[in-house]
Amino acid sequence: MNKLGKVAVALAMAFSVGAAMTASAKEYVLKEGDDLEKTLVTARADWAASETDPKEPSVITLGEGTYTLTQEMYLDWPVTLVGATGKPDDVVVEGNKKFRILTINHADAEVRDLTIAKGHYANEGLTYGGGNAGVRICKPSNLDRTVLKGWNSDAYGSGGKLTHCVVRDCETTYFHSWGIVYLNGPKSKTIVDRCVIRDNTH
Repeated sequence: MNKLGKVAVALAMAFSVGAAMTASAKEYVLKEGDDLEKTLVTARADWAASETDPKEPSVITLGEGTYTLTQEMYLDWPVTLVGATGKPDDVVVEGNKKFRILTINHADAEVRDLTIAKGHYANEGLTYGGGNAGVRICKPSNLDRTVLKGWNSDAYGSGGKLTHCVVRDCETTYFHSWGIVYLNGPKSKTIVDRCVIRDNTH
């Protein structure tokens, strides 16, 4: 191979390695008893500080067991929160019926292969409508109808995915709330796939 050919191969290899590095994800692996909330804060900060272009996404893998939260989780960056076994019943994220469990507001954020349990929703001071007790895929401020226009639009959120999950044992005590799982954003990016929603109180 001549010198020009060798240079071309070297450049192609460098480009390939660079592309692979850019596409890689930063991984966090937890076991029961580890602090999920702290890990979420760390993962988001690491993503924000990433110097790759695009920024490397996060993958947080939860080992078998129960993870009890003290406050709602917000996923608004490219992150996958996934149960390690692929069986939703093996990995439970719960809130002891004190708050909503999860808000997703990023098209590349996904929660997969786990159970979301014991969420609660009362009244956030709204005269009509309201949140939900388990999961919402939308902007946290999506209810301001005087500013935002049109259901199922970018104005209401960036999207997100809830895949192969169980949402159970959640409750809402507010008459006009929107139930247990609530979606509002771009239709092509706001996805609930192969989930079971059961044993909830509305």
